[in-house]
Amino acid sequence: MRLADIKKYLNTLLASFSSVLDLELTILQADPLERIAATGSWYATDVVCYENGRLVPAWQNSYTVQVIETGKPVIAIDTKAYVYSHPKMYKTVDGQNYSVLAYPIYLREHLEGVLVIASFDEVQHEIIVEKQKQLMVYLEKIAGLITSKLEQESLLEETNLINNQMNSVIEAMDDGILLYSPEEGIKQCNMYAEKYLHFNDPILKQALLSRVIQLAKITDEEKPIRIQEISEEIDGFQYLLQVKTKFIRNSNGSVLCVINPFSQIQNSITQNEEMGTGVAGNLVFSGEKMRKLVSQAKIAAQHTSNVLITGESGTGKEMFARLIHTSSPRSSKPFVAVNCAAIPESLMESELRKARSPVLEKVERSEKSSLRIMEPSFWTRLVICRFICRQSSFVS
Repeated sequence: MRLADIKKYLNTLLASFSSVLDLELTILQADPLERIAATGSWYATDVVCYENGRLVPAWQNSYTVQVIETGKPVIAIDTKAYVYSHPKMYKTVDGQNYSVLAYPIYLREHLEGVLVIASFDEVQHEIIVEKQKQLMVYLEKIAGLITSKLEQESLLEETNLINNQMNSVIEAMDDGILLYSPEEGIKQCNMYAEKYLHFNDPILKQALLSRVIQLAKITDEEKPIRIQEISEEIDGFQYLLQVKTKFIRNSNGSVLCVINPFSQIQNSITQNEEMGTGVAGNLVFSGEKMRKLVSQAKIAAQHTSNVLITGESGTGKEMFARLIHTSSPRSSKPFVAVNCAAIPESLMESELRKARSPVLEKVERSEKSSLRIMEPSFWTRLVICRFICRQSSFVS
């Protein structure tokens, strides 16, 4: 943020103080040297600071440049020597009455420009001579106001930049993102949220959006995270969504809503992976018991019987399941890992009951596939067990 970016504000500010002080004021930007704002007829014409890329002689040893070089205020009451040394200035300025008070303008310890009070006639000169200390205090206060304005605008600019970057990230996400505020309603909604909530269909949008907002309204500091399944049947079609809400502290009660259709959840938790035959090499162990387990796994791999692997989380159950698969005649076929902990129970039950589910149909048709179930809940276990009892080619 530069002084030139708040030029309108600076001209208004200087006009207000000039009418009170009965003196002329100007503000010059430090790099490059340029007049940004001014009052009075003396500053009506544009100032020329550079010729052929270099400062003109009148500016090289000027009081403004002195402030820029030292970073300190300057008080110049007797300026006759300076005025008479520059013919162009001597013709337009009365050296007897020309005096200058200059004060630096900083932003975050960087010198941005110089604030100047100058006298051009006898009355103005007498004011500066008599009240130079009070006027320097005025300049300090005005410079402080300008610094505050620059800081405010800089923070606003940075905030807008961050918001734009965040908006870009949110728009790039596959999840539907909706930000709800009790006072402002929907503050932000990315394109996937509009897609999943069917914004192009007013009736469907109203039905689904109202359910999301109902969940957002009951998400608060006492229960800052909620997960709910939304199901709406309209014109014979069933629309299933999972909505996660997160209460955002220090944001006037705003709630972040993450929206996904069940089909996308299913795709993210059902992974078809092609594993090489080097799974055994990834098993790190020592001891006779582990060697026996690996040997038993390889023996079990040669049969089509169901295999149940139990153990605490993180002990390598999936690694052994992969070992069995890659050591079996089914190794060239898909290995399907299903994380049951991430699947809503109603979805698990409905999917396992579907006789023509794409994943299960693929498993049911062939004894050459392996299915690995990861960390199911108690109710999910019951659903799976009921399903397994009715399936002869289901391997877990």
